[in-house]
This record gives sequence, structure tokens and C-alpha cells, in this order.
Amino acid sequence: MLQDVEGKMTARHDLQEVIELLQASDNPVAQMRDWISDSGGDWCDDSHAGLFEVQYLGIAGIGVGPVAAVRAWIKNATATIQSDVAAYSLAS
Repeated sequence: MLQDVEGKMTARHDLQEVIELLQASDNPVAQMRDWISDSGGDWCDDSHAGLFEVQYLGIAGIGVGPVAAVRAWIKNATATIQSDVAAYSLAS
């Protein structure tokens, strides 16, 4: 996990790291499933083409099946970071 200059972990940095790890993963669905399970969450292992939702670090991703849901999660997480950066820039 990344830390800021005072040694404190920042949520934005943690989120960026998670996005980068998922994008670099050979199997982002399995990686996300492991993180959710390790954090005490539930993951439905049924292989189906129905609506699937992923919630992790306060961000949701919804799609038809787990692959689309994880892709949507990455897109939404990236948008969250961009929004936070833009808000910080306006406040400065």
C-alpha cells in the first residue's frame, strides 16, 4: 500500500494501486474475488450470464457476468480518482 509524505495511507493511493494491479493481472476476476473474500465479503461463484455486481472499497461495478462487472468496477474506480483529483485542484 502506498503512503503519503507523513507515512499515512491515503484512500486515493490505495485505490490507484488496486486499479493498477487489476489491469496488470492475468485474471482480474480471480484477483477481485480473492480480495473480496479475504476482506470478509461474499462472492457468487456460479457461472451465469446474468447481472453481476462487484462492490469493493466503496465502489460498485455492475455488468452481465463477473468479467463485465470487474471491468465496470475498474472504470468507476478510475472515474472516482479523476473526480477526486479535479475536486482537489478546484479547492487549491
